[in-house]
Amino acid sequence: MKDIAQDFESKVLSGLKACIAAFSPSSVFGVGVSGGADSISLLTSLSRILPKENLVAVTVNHNIRPAQQTEGDASFVEGYCKKIGVRCFRVDIPRGSVERLKSERGGGTEEAARFLRYQAFETAIEKFCIDWFCLAHNLNDQEETLLMRFFSGGASQSLSGIPQVRDRFVRPLLNVSRPEIEAYLAFLGLEFRTDSTNKENSMLRNKIRNRIIPFLNSELSGWQKAVLSLGRKMSLDESFISASARDSIEKIDWKEEDGQVSFSQDKFKRLPEALQSRIIYSALDKVLCDQPQLRIPYTFIERIQRNLQILPKIKKDWAENSSGAEVFCSGGRIFARKVQKVATESGFFAIIREEGIVRAGKWTVSASKAGSKMHLELKQALDPKQDAPFSVDIEGLEFPFAFRSRQAGDSIKTASGSLKSISGILDGWKCGSFRSEIPVVQDLTSPLQPLVCILGAPLGFNNWIVQREEK
Repeated sequence: MKDIAQDFESKVLSGLKACIAAFSPSSVFGVGVSGGADSISLLTSLSRILPKENLVAVTVNHNIRPAQQTEGDASFVEGYCKKIGVRCFRVDIPRGSVERLKSERGGGTEEAARFLRYQAFETAIEKFCIDWFCLAHNLNDQEETLLMRFFSGGASQSLSGIPQVRDRFVRPLLNVSRPEIEAYLAFLGLEFRTDSTNKENSMLRNKIRNRIIPFLNSELSGWQKAVLSLGRKMSLDESFISASARDSIEKIDWKEEDGQVSFSQDKFKRLPEALQSRIIYSALDKVLCDQPQLRIPYTFIERIQRNLQILPKIKKDWAENSSGAEVFCSGGRIFARKVQKVATESGFFAIIREEGIVRAGKWTVSASKAGSKMHLELKQALDPKQDAPFSVDIEGLEFPFAFRSRQAGDSIKTASGSLKSISGILDGWKCGSFRSEIPVVQDLTSPLQPLVCILGAPLGFNNWIVQREEK
């Protein structure tokens, strides 16, 4: 009888070696595990290929589905890791964080969840000194991604598909099909979790997976090979164009300063249009680096190139804007920068993972650790009249923690040990219109992730700081 497990694990090992030139089983490997078929097959195969002491599973509870489902997935992963003897690092994202980040970044739920998930992966990489982090994207994911980007009108570089390697992240299943994964799990008699949202067709990926791909399978034999071949060809083209664009950037007097990018219009105009397009995208990537989910329409690039050809005959200066960015010509130079907008919403949220300065809404927060205390300095970023930052020390607070505005249902511990509604506390302080601007701090290292303080003093109210019990 054919040993399905041995064949599958051989393909996973080949995938690892294809991703990692100097592959060594003695390296420390992380693996993202949701509990689904793909990630369970990857975790299982890695635990049978690599020394288990060199493997760390990371599972992230996004808290965007009902608690029974999302917490059930994370608990399932923890239980399975314990069963097979693999370390498990679980990260529970506070409920509401994904939606709040979605609103702040202007993207979708998937993009916000992915951003927070990769933050958790980076935390695990640092905590466990992980050399390579394995993700469970497979051949079918590659096909779906290429179709998604095609139907979304993606730029040429996006049509190269999911890369096998990006920094420390590797994808050893990228040449393994979903039927092979399911056969492997069935052969070993392994259980896995199924995300109920996979059947909802409101998201483009699910529409492609549940509707378009079945249609292509029945009506267009061999479409998969054609799509994957396109991805490989575009990947080769992308390598050449990217290298050419990097060389060209050095020849157009490229400058980065004051949050904007600029370069010589005359030197830029001499470049082929394909390189012009790529350089404009590169400039916009720089100025919109904190909003990578934004999609720059190609019509925006075309308008800029049309201006270069037509407007110099009429006037020297011009401007175009789209998707939160603007590109304009002034004094013979082309500038790209983010469109500056006055904030109109007071809600804010930031996860602070290490010492440094973080912007959250109107607040600039400096965090540093001194012994058992977390030292915070707060300044209102939009208030130039504030001379000195407000400072506070919070006993026992560790990284990471959340610095955010209040949410419905928030409560905090009282001196008697009971919980009190934050809304009620703010009512008592008579905060009025300031209630949504008052920050709270949430401990993310504890399983219950409690709120540890309300910082009203920077706005002229009280502070509410939970006193930690001595251990």
